[in-house]
Amino acid sequence: MLGGTQRYESALRQAEAEFAQAQADHQHQETQRQKQVIERRRARQQQVAEAERAANEFNARLDAMEAGLRVGDRHAVSDYMNMVLRASLYPEGFPTERMTGYVPESSLLAVEWYLPPPEIIPEQKLYKHVKTRKAIEPTPRPTLEARQIYQRVIAQIALRTLREIFDADPGQLITTIVFNGLVRTVDPATGQQIEPYLITLRATREQFADLVLTEPRFKPVECVRRHFHADVSQHPDELVPVEPVMHFSMADPRIVDPIDIISDIDKRPNLLDLSPKEFEAFIQNLFARMGFDTKLYQASGDGGVDCVAYDPDPIKGGKFIVQAKLYTQTVKPTHVRDLYGTVQHEGATKGIMITTSGYGPESYKFAARVTSTSSTARGCSPSATSTISPLASSAEERKSPDHYHLRVMPGGRGARSPLNRHAAYHDAPPRQGLSAQPWTMCGPSLALIERLSCIAPGQRHVSE
Repeated sequence: MLGGTQRYESALRQAEAEFAQAQADHQHQETQRQKQVIERRRARQQQVAEAERAANEFNARLDAMEAGLRVGDRHAVSDYMNMVLRASLYPEGFPTERMTGYVPESSLLAVEWYLPPPEIIPEQKLYKHVKTRKAIEPTPRPTLEARQIYQRVIAQIALRTLREIFDADPGQLITTIVFNGLVRTVDPATGQQIEPYLITLRATREQFADLVLTEPRFKPVECVRRHFHADVSQHPDELVPVEPVMHFSMADPRIVDPIDIISDIDKRPNLLDLSPKEFEAFIQNLFARMGFDTKLYQASGDGGVDCVAYDPDPIKGGKFIVQAKLYTQTVKPTHVRDLYGTVQHEGATKGIMITTSGYGPESYKFAARVTSTSSTARGCSPSATSTISPLASSAEERKSPDHYHLRVMPGGRGARSPLNRHAAYHDAPPRQGLSAQPWTMCGPSLALIERLSCIAPGQRHVSE
């Protein structure tokens, strides 16, 4: 045919061009695919490495816990028993917060268990269908019946906890359990959050072994009262508290042994030379020498608590949560708000924050607002300032507790002088010591201490 050669050559060129384009497209797609394969392999390798790292860390913690359980380490036993109790399932609406603390010296495990509130018991006893009115009417549950049911519930929780702990301890590291059951609720009379203890008991392994929990006629409340001498609130619906047989703080695994920093203070005239851990120990030393019973907490996992100070005075005493901030910049208001939350959570009388720097106006506004509410409720005046007296300059003087106390003076906050870390704001004679700018005593809730410093020998105690 005429022109057939030309048409053939044209079609051939077009086919070759399309083939070349297809090859180029395929090469581009293959290149992209290879890149994706490399990226996905790299991501997969990272996932595998991360999983292996997490598994190794978990296994290392598990091995450490296992080794600790063999020797009766207090942290290992506390963590293990906490895992056991957290794995225990309860009905919906029951709190899941619980803490355990092991005391190896006495083979004792302290358990602090948050109970469901009394409102967990339904107010209605039953419902009746009234055929004539075509209505369903509720029948209220008597108060006495609701109270007895709630007492049985918390007694059963205590007994179940004892069984789970003893069953999970085949090595018999634990011979005694102290169970404290408390409830977090709001006092209807004051509108403030409270945590009253509603049941407390002490049980030994031998005592518990004698129980027959499968007995159909078993009475849990009578059992814990007679067999374990438990103290169960007579009126839990009215939040009438009981006194714990042992406070959990005596066995809290977060507490660490204190170290002595004050005795070495003469060699360190600037508190910023201390590490954060040493600064916390220094604050603990200070409160201990002021006559408080103090407990120093671990640097991590302490729930926002650096130190707990107890004052046994029946009028002005109580439990004080102390936080130490070794800062050079202004403490953020969030830290002050977090301290207030920790004070409420720990059921403390007051929260005290101490820093080498200072606080902003928002922090003081928050502390004043909190204090105004709590002071009004308790009939206290939030208007008071305090200072810390200087430390003694010699070992003989340091033996006197008079050099370690808070002086409360009437009045407002007072003038806020711009003090540096080597200046004091008091009329004491020049000597080696500790100084702090006058701080606001925020009623029964919060106290803020700022510009804490250590005075070097020979420095003048003046404000700029």
